[in-house]
Amino acid sequence: MAKLTIFCFALIFGLLVVLQSMSVEGGPPPVSQCRCPKRPGPVCGSDGHVYFNFCQLKCLGKGKVKPTINNDCRRKPI
Repeated sequence: MAKLTIFCFALIFGLLVVLQSMSVEGGPPPVSQCRCPKRPGPVCGSDGHVYFNFCQLKCLGKGKVKPTINNDCRRKPI
C-alpha cells in the first residue's frame, strides 16, 4: 500500500511539472529573463502594447512584434 501511495504522489508531481512547463513555453519570457538596460524609452509595438524600451520589445516580442508609430498603444504597458 505504501508503494502505491508513493507511486501516485510521484505520478501526480510529474504531471504537474510537465503541465507547468507546457504553460510557460507558450507565453513570452518573463521580464526578468530579458537582459535589457534599465533606461526607459517607451516603444509602441505592432501588437498594441507599450514596451519599456526597444530591447524589451525584441525580447518579449520574440521577433514577431515590430516597433511602430501608426498603432494604437493605449493598452496596458507590459
